[in-house]
Amino acid sequence: MPKYTPFESAHRRTARRSLYSSALLSGLLVFALTRSYSQLGSLEEASRSREYWESVAEVRLLQRYIAIDTSEREIEGARFLAEQLRAAGLDPVLEELGDGRANLWAILEGEQPEALVLHNHIDVFRVAQPDKWDFPPFEGLIDPPFLYGRGAFDMKSLAIAQLEAIRALAASPSKPLRSVIFLATADEERGSRLGVRWILREHPELAQRFRVVLTEGGVVEPLRVSEVKYWGIETAQKRFVEGEACAMSREPLEWLHDQLARRRREFSVPIVTPEVADFLHFYSPTRQDDFLRSTLDAVLAQRVDPLHFRASPRYLRSLFLNELVAFPVEKSAAGGFRMRLALHLLPGAEMAAVLEEKLPAWLAHDVSISFGQPLGAMRGSSRTTPTFERLVEILDERHPGTPIGPHFLPRTATDARFFRAAGIPTYGFSPFLFFTTESFRADTVNERINLPGYVAGVDTYVEAVRRLAQEP
Repeated sequence: MPKYTPFESAHRRTARRSLYSSALLSGLLVFALTRSYSQLGSLEEASRSREYWESVAEVRLLQRYIAIDTSEREIEGARFLAEQLRAAGLDPVLEELGDGRANLWAILEGEQPEALVLHNHIDVFRVAQPDKWDFPPFEGLIDPPFLYGRGAFDMKSLAIAQLEAIRALAASPSKPLRSVIFLATADEERGSRLGVRWILREHPELAQRFRVVLTEGGVVEPLRVSEVKYWGIETAQKRFVEGEACAMSREPLEWLHDQLARRRREFSVPIVTPEVADFLHFYSPTRQDDFLRSTLDAVLAQRVDPLHFRASPRYLRSLFLNELVAFPVEKSAAGGFRMRLALHLLPGAEMAAVLEEKLPAWLAHDVSISFGQPLGAMRGSSRTTPTFERLVEILDERHPGTPIGPHFLPRTATDARFFRAAGIPTYGFSPFLFFTTESFRADTVNERINLPGYVAGVDTYVEAVRRLAQEP
């Protein structure tokens, strides 16, 4: 099995943290690190015993799923999911790709062949330092009110919610109007070459039925169970391109690294894409920090103060910028030296034009530079669809008064990009009321979720899918 390079490990770690924390553009929820859990749920829920939580069906399922190590191979995780689907009367297809890699899908036929797709990835980020965990990473142990384990946040909890949703539909005496497909894929943590990209390319007979997809990527900013600052349904993200600069000696690469770092620090005129403008229309009014809110509003109004913009957090600035990031110079296995490059493209940006601006020819003297192809969609998914409207509807019923709207991922990517590139509307939707500080543990030591938020979220997801299955 291929192993992660140091670059890939750092890139995945940074990307995943960014994915689950990118909604914190204000950075004002740090106080939650020291707040008690009881703010997010009732005292009764927070004090329930381990025995109680282990008696809850969806918790037991999640424990069993987390206990399967899918960091290097998906096959055992796929077999577990297939077992659950068969017990519900479905006929899952388990596709083995060798070396333990696997994809899985099951179709609940509706009156119409066009399908709502419930997508999750089976693989999890590898555990680099198991000895630093307070609990074993692949046992799904409970220390109330939390469940610990690799994949608890990313994304086995959502997979179980999707499993429960399709099982509830299968148990109904009436056939849904819309077909529903449960799709669990491989390889997401390594770029989805054997996962979503494989499915779209090698199974056109299946992919042509995909009418809309729900996957990971949604975000939530809770202050307490009765107050949520913003609930975001992901509709768009950047495209990312990996590149490499090579030279026989270290010096030209070090010089290029310094030049690119200096150019990143310089002021660039913010670019407001339709996707970002739509997101900020909903998001900016929820910011409690005057500086951040005024900065966002100024960018939207195209009256940017360069000093204010440069003083804002980098993750905020990345909403409006195409970026070229250079990593440290290292020795190349083929001889000489190399430097990894990462190009971040806003929706609608043309790669050639961005490279001409960010990496003019005079910078690349005595250096050989190559880039791959950008992966993902040029544009995001519309929020003016029945699917998006139903998701907002169910969240509003469960959490009255909560600001709900689209979300843009500025510094990472999910499998939504591949579905969108195939022309399929796709939404990152999380039903779980989790403290954002819990997301900081995703793919790191002591990954965990709170169980009251998880159990309530499963119920929310089941209801959302039930309604969506009746949408023509």
